[in-house]
Amino acid sequence: MLNQPISGNDMARFSGPQTFMRLPETNNPEGLDVCLMGVPIDIGTSWRSGTRFGPKQIRQESAMIRPYNLQTGAAPFDSLQIADLGDVPINTFSLSESLKIIEASYDRLNDYSVIPATMGGDHSLTLPILRSAAKKYGPLALVHVDAHADVNDEMFGTRETHGTVFRRAYEEGLLVPELVFQVGLRGTGYTALDFKEPAEWGFNMITAPDIWHKSLTPLGKEIRNGIGDHPCYISYDIDSLDPAYAPGTGTPEIGGLTTPQAMELIRALLGLNIIGFDMVEVSPMFDTSGNTALINLVFQLESLNKEGDTSLNPPLAREILETIEALIENGATLNSRNAEELLNLAIKYNQEALIKPLLLKGVDPNKIHRSSGLTPLMGAIKNADMTSIARILLEHGANPHMRSKNGTHPLTFAATHKRWGIINELISSVFTSS
Repeated sequence: MLNQPISGNDMARFSGPQTFMRLPETNNPEGLDVCLMGVPIDIGTSWRSGTRFGPKQIRQESAMIRPYNLQTGAAPFDSLQIADLGDVPINTFSLSESLKIIEASYDRLNDYSVIPATMGGDHSLTLPILRSAAKKYGPLALVHVDAHADVNDEMFGTRETHGTVFRRAYEEGLLVPELVFQVGLRGTGYTALDFKEPAEWGFNMITAPDIWHKSLTPLGKEIRNGIGDHPCYISYDIDSLDPAYAPGTGTPEIGGLTTPQAMELIRALLGLNIIGFDMVEVSPMFDTSGNTALINLVFQLESLNKEGDTSLNPPLAREILETIEALIENGATLNSRNAEELLNLAIKYNQEALIKPLLLKGVDPNKIHRSSGLTPLMGAIKNADMTSIARILLEHGANPHMRSKNGTHPLTFAATHKRWGIINELISSVFTSS
């Protein structure tokens, strides 16, 4: 049974547990797909303090949000097991000690298949989280949405602050530089080197004026295609938004993103291999309306959305597919459209034993999926390293030249995702057929 937020129809929204969306609180990440964690820290800031109260207000405002998204159809609490792990017990009087505590707190999550979703707190908290994540996944891709690049060498002689995070992460080898995308940068720096140097490292820097008056959906898709399946961390600073929308932050800068742009970007990133994300720099005292915290928690929920059928969690999908397999083995016939959807689900959840029976039943291995725009073969390329599934598809009629809805060739798609085994299968299939 998946955890569900307490409904406002069951308990008034101004009452109940003070957890994220009034979800259960636990100290044990076992069995969770996603855990919410607060990091109430503001001793890494350089202008206006107050982000230590960010996690508390985000949780408070979250009682207003319902679990189903009308616009996207996403229902993350129906597809993911989520709970609130409470706050990291930082040291109020020591930034360096706090960063060590944060890293150790996230290290304990590395033994579990759980994605941490962090509520900040100032941006200094991202560095120890990246240090911990890199121990498990190696150097990471990064989507960093912010008014500031946060690549200073030091601030007042201190090398670990909210403004030095991504220089330290680069120097420590925590990131793949060419897979770093910084979006929404604006404002001023001390010298041109503040912006030139990270570009020379390989960082992709997209300034706010570059995206003024534009939809961010194409940019999000471009970023997603560039990163592919590489483990990716998302860090979303609330000051990326124009202060007209989110005044409750420590270092506001005019000329920022609108809320629709920010939501477009998050939605366009669906499909990335997200291993963690944070929403930082909410400072409630500068926005008594609570809107800044509300925007932040909406972004949290958008980041929880999953590409594809969000109403179906993987364990349940596997159970259904196994039932279908038994029906097929006993001679049941399947509606063509349903069978095609089952083939895509079988690929998505790596149910290799079901692939061949469906193909032998006459399911089209070249049918382009109506939502993803991919053929079953390209679905096998995208979802994971499914060389054996790709081989089965090719052996049973999948066209190695069949392009996706947007015109991408399977070989190009496989090269982008670094699926070397599938590339060999594609090449072998082409030569065999010729």
